[in-house]
Amino acid sequence: METCSCSTVNHALHKVVRDGDVFTITGSVSVEAGYAPSTLTLPVRREGDAVHFNQLRGIVLDEDRSIYVNDHENNCVRQVAQRAK
Repeated sequence: METCSCSTVNHALHKVVRDGDVFTITGSVSVEAGYAPSTLTLPVRREGDAVHFNQLRGIVLDEDRSIYVNDHENNCVRQVAQRAK
């Protein structure tokens, strides 16, 4: 079983796997808030692809495995889609 969580203070999305390991999916682990880019696609392939959020407050995963987050201080809901294989 896997689950996703959002970190308000670190402005990042995380995946928690069955054994308890936590992986950063996307976001600014350097604790810098912001807004970039407008189109979010996983996986992030280069350092320059880093996504910036500003105080994530909620997360929903739909049946297509797209992630929707409440980017609170940017006053929007953002979709993070899985990259096509």
